[in-house]
Amino acid sequence: MSIQDIPAARHVKGACGLAPETEELKFNPDLNHTQAAVFGKGKLWPNGSDISYSFFGGTANQQAAVRSVAIEWTYYANINLTQADDHDAYAMVRIGFNANGSWSAVGNGAERIKKGDLTMNLGWIDDSPIVSADNRGTILHEWGHALGMMHEHQSPARGGTLTLKTDTVYAYYRATQGWSNDMVKSQIIDVYNLNNVSNFSKLDTTSIMMYFMEPYLNVENIDVPVNTKLSDMDKAYMLINYPRTRPHPKAKDWTLERALGVAGVPAGEIKAYLGLGDEGIRKKFEDWNIFQRQKELGKASIDA
Repeated sequence: MSIQDIPAARHVKGACGLAPETEELKFNPDLNHTQAAVFGKGKLWPNGSDISYSFFGGTANQQAAVRSVAIEWTYYANINLTQADDHDAYAMVRIGFNANGSWSAVGNGAERIKKGDLTMNLGWIDDSPIVSADNRGTILHEWGHALGMMHEHQSPARGGTLTLKTDTVYAYYRATQGWSNDMVKSQIIDVYNLNNVSNFSKLDTTSIMMYFMEPYLNVENIDVPVNTKLSDMDKAYMLINYPRTRPHPKAKDWTLERALGVAGVPAGEIKAYLGLGDEGIRKKFEDWNIFQRQKELGKASIDA
């Protein structure tokens, strides 16, 4: 397929891109570019963490947009976000607004990036007092990475649900993003190894972590829109991985019991999670989740 053969794409600023290829970041597995609600194995911050963040540039409007949007994750995840002084080299999340795309380190992988270097870049955020839906989606997506989430479209659960037309996908991203074939493979085509994820849902095409996808890029002709809001599965998995003893006042109906139910845990098994403590809940859910997904993936292989 040539660039002339690609139908007009919906307007979107771009896909979650690569971090700069500095010596410190080159081939760094802690960044999302080398990596359903999908959580990276060993990437979660301790539950209840006070995660500091610092701005390295950006206008007042851009910084205000990040502050007002990122906090939504704390309605479900039992963490706090605290703004440090600008250019604080020791802040846990260090945010730039350089025009080379949008990207983020995955979870606590930020700790392995050189102090003072960026761990997140939000190059597509407009300098406007009004936060557009696209800007909101970008901020939520990159903060999802910062809290340990990985790309939904590369979930091991993709098989049997969404089958990419690989030649068309390569041509599309070369033409629309200017990516090399290697970049397309690592960012779009490849799915995560089960050994590199701690838990993941059935494929959730409404997830904030899902790339939009034109229907002609997959065999099933599934049209994946540009997602700009958290899906129920995003909320549920975040709450389970950062469990709360009681709901946040801004999300009063999001109890641990509800989150487990949304994630697919049978009603008769939910009570066993209560009172386990943070790590106990994470471990029990991880064990159940991996067992369930492996069963489903095995069935899909047999059916295929």
